[in-house]
Amino acid sequence: MRNKLIKNLGLKILALITAIVLWLVVVNISDPVISTTFSDVPVEIVNANLLASEGKVYQVLDGTDKISITVAAKRSILDYLNNSNLHATADMQELNESDGTIRIRVEANRYNNQIDSIKPKTEYLRMEIEDKKNAQFPIQAVVLGEPTEGYVVGEVGMNQNIVIVSGPESLVSKIDKVKTEVSVEGMSSDVSTNMKLKYYDADGKLLDHSRLNSNISSVDLDVEILETKEVPVVVNVSGTPKEGYVINGVAMVEPATVVIAGRSSALNGVESIQIAGEKVNVEGLEADLNVAVKLKDLLPDGVTLADSKSEGKAVVSVKIETLISQSVELPKAQIAIDDIPQGYVAEFVTDEEMLNLEITGLEEAINNLDISLVKGTINVKAYIEENKVEDIGKGIHMLPITLDLPEGIAQKAPVSIGVKFSEKEE
Repeated sequence: MRNKLIKNLGLKILALITAIVLWLVVVNISDPVISTTFSDVPVEIVNANLLASEGKVYQVLDGTDKISITVAAKRSILDYLNNSNLHATADMQELNESDGTIRIRVEANRYNNQIDSIKPKTEYLRMEIEDKKNAQFPIQAVVLGEPTEGYVVGEVGMNQNIVIVSGPESLVSKIDKVKTEVSVEGMSSDVSTNMKLKYYDADGKLLDHSRLNSNISSVDLDVEILETKEVPVVVNVSGTPKEGYVINGVAMVEPATVVIAGRSSALNGVESIQIAGEKVNVEGLEADLNVAVKLKDLLPDGVTLADSKSEGKAVVSVKIETLISQSVELPKAQIAIDDIPQGYVAEFVTDEEMLNLEITGLEEAINNLDISLVKGTINVKAYIEENKVEDIGKGIHMLPITLDLPEGIAQKAPVSIGVKFSEKEE
């Protein structure tokens, strides 16, 4: 029996070895060791708070915080691996401050002892490090578009008007303005909304604020939409110019009308904007008066100017000129005797056909006076009542003449003419 076992021993050992080798070949052929690359594996930065404690911030460069990892293992192992089984880390304690790099270390959390090799294609995480800066900025509300016709934008309110920002010094230092924008295009009622903040540099260029931290990212906005109404500006003048001077014409105001805004209930009570006489006082003046008045100050509560950017200044001009005097001759035929008592007739006692008058007024008005158009009137009834005359038929009466003179001309002194009354003959 023993002889049988050891008979051809060498051949038997060779056969065994051959069988084992064949088995290994078969196994390797059916489950070979291969390499697979896993992409977009995030790199976890460990101990990142170390920089924050030193008042610094960092920015990962060249996308090195997402890497590809090549894993070599049997096919059967790789079939069960995915990105979630791979872990890449960069420890801030290993930072090379001279070039801002950290070696990336990778491992698998599954089948780790059955993996032949695991290597990152990107060996170093690259970062830019700079000082951290804190700053605060006022928030500007920017209204875009125009409301529907007949409406304007009123007050704009925000629940926050300051934003506190922190981030890389180079980026924070570029911030010139922080704005939030809201559109009122075609609106006819109030707008309430929440809008994001936008950051701009001194050239008005929009900044990427993804690296900034702020206490707020948006604000609540309330925009009033008000009705409008156009009303005249009315000037009241007080005082009297210096003796010998007079106001030429009426006070002029520019603008003559203005558009106001408010709720309809407030606008209904406003028909004009009145400039009080105390603001346009010509007392004792001998030269033109020009005065600027803030219309905004004259508006009632709840009403404002439609143009919110305008101060609403109106310029009032009052022209003051010297009076001149001049003698003119008025034909007696242009003087009428009115309200003669019943049963009487009246006639002038003078044979002169022309009556000498002293008039005063503006030079231009007097120069343009057409005496043929001037009418004089004697009101007998008014004379009787004023002087308590019992019998107008007794004697000759000196009755005052009222002249109908053009604007800008007046009688310098009262003028009277003798009138004789007599009873009508039957």
